[in-house]
Amino acid sequence: MTDDLASRLRAAADNWPNVYESDRRNIDLLREAAQCIRSQQARIDALMLEFCPERMSAQQKMKWAAHQRPVRHEFQAPKRREAE
Repeated sequence: MTDDLASRLRAAADNWPNVYESDRRNIDLLREAAQCIRSQQARIDALMLEFCPERMSAQQKMKWAAHQRPVRHEFQAPKRREAE
């Protein structure tokens, strides 16, 4: 559903100079709504992966895996100071 919406938004963006101001506002609202939906779906997928991974579809798992990034920096805890 969001892929179809994204393609429609891209088509509207290509025609941007010819779009009326009220339509531009609507397009902006649709973009924000699509981003909100993607964000919420990512949160749902993360929760499902943690609590019920067996109920995730293969498509959900592939989409989640595609958005993972390696950690670039290793965390180092501060050294403890010994009591004097």
